[in-house]
Amino acid sequence: MEGPPIPNDHWGTLMMRGGSLAAMSCVEMAQPFTSCYDIWARVGENKWTKVISVNPPITWHWPLGIWEYDKYIYEMTQTYNLVYYNHTAKQTTDFGLVFTEIGFGSVWPISYYESLVPINREKSTEDNID
Repeated sequence: MEGPPIPNDHWGTLMMRGGSLAAMSCVEMAQPFTSCYDIWARVGENKWTKVISVNPPITWHWPLGIWEYDKYIYEMTQTYNLVYYNHTAKQTTDFGLVFTEIGFGSVWPISYYESLVPINREKSTEDNID
């Protein structure tokens, strides 16, 4: 599978966006008030389209993911709080979870998407013995 046409000098990562595969990229990520993140959506088998560019009005941060279609999750690197920026409402909201007690490391939201499509895997040779 070929990824989106993200320039080589950009940071990029894959994530879920509303149940579909997406990518987020940025040339100068985590910079206060100036980072601009490009959001790419996978359409069809091998086609990617740039959906939007998001410039969250927040201080030092680390991008973590996308919630639904228009909410972008960030970890505030000075306080370890999780926030989301709602691009439609142009509003930043703190999740209200305090993670300063862990001492070090980071917190990450996990994307989960339930599917009725089975995952096929080959049987091991032990399973094929009659």
